[in-house]
Amino acid sequence: MIVRTSVGWGPNIFGVAKIMAAEDTSEGHCLRTDEAMISPDISKKTRFTYPQFLIDNGVQTVANVIIIGGHNRPPFGVLQIDSRVPRRFMKSDTLFLPSYANLLAAAVDRIRVLNEVRENEANVRIELQKTVANRTSELTERTNELTAANERLKEEAEERGRVEEALRQSMKMEAVGQLTGGLANDFNNLLANASGSLQLMNKRVMQGRYSEFDRYMDAATTSLERAAALTHRLLAFSRLQTLDPKPTSLNTLIEGM
Repeated sequence: MIVRTSVGWGPNIFGVAKIMAAEDTSEGHCLRTDEAMISPDISKKTRFTYPQFLIDNGVQTVANVIIIGGHNRPPFGVLQIDSRVPRRFMKSDTLFLPSYANLLAAAVDRIRVLNEVRENEANVRIELQKTVANRTSELTERTNELTAANERLKEEAEERGRVEEALRQSMKMEAVGQLTGGLANDFNNLLANASGSLQLMNKRVMQGRYSEFDRYMDAATTSLERAAALTHRLLAFSRLQTLDPKPTSLNTLIEGM
């Protein structure tokens, strides 16, 4: 055993001096038997041997009582009282010393339990920090994966939109190509109406007849306006411009033809 704390001793004792808990020492016998060992005068006692530092410091009387362990724990130390003059310990002394040793045992055991609790708390805190760090890393990695996946979906959606728009434009141009023949025929009819009206107007001028100019002028103007409207709609359709659809009265349309 090592002297953990002491009162009334000189230097090089506390934390340095050692006592062998052997069978021929009162300290060892005290630990093994759980009994208080009192030596009123160690110079006359030959049953036990005593540490040299006690003899060097002139100790005459020694009393040892065990310091009990905690719950289901063996004794872990000895409370030793030394005197430089021989003396006899009274019954009150033998009752007081074990009680005091028990108080020491309770204090030491409380410190031990507190240290274990602190150590357990530290371990739990470390494990919790590791768990949080791992979880945070996993969440960060998962977030990065989801962000990358979302970006890929956006890019794919944009690309799909461009492809669909190009496909629609291609279909429009194909429709324009298919309608070319019909559109050419419509333009020919409109131009023929305008040309015929102008020819009739020219003939009336040569004859000196000006009474029907307004009718021919209106016919030519109407044909040219229809040609311009058809051209505008065709350009709007081919150039991705938004058309302005309006309800059409079939009777009015037929009468206008």
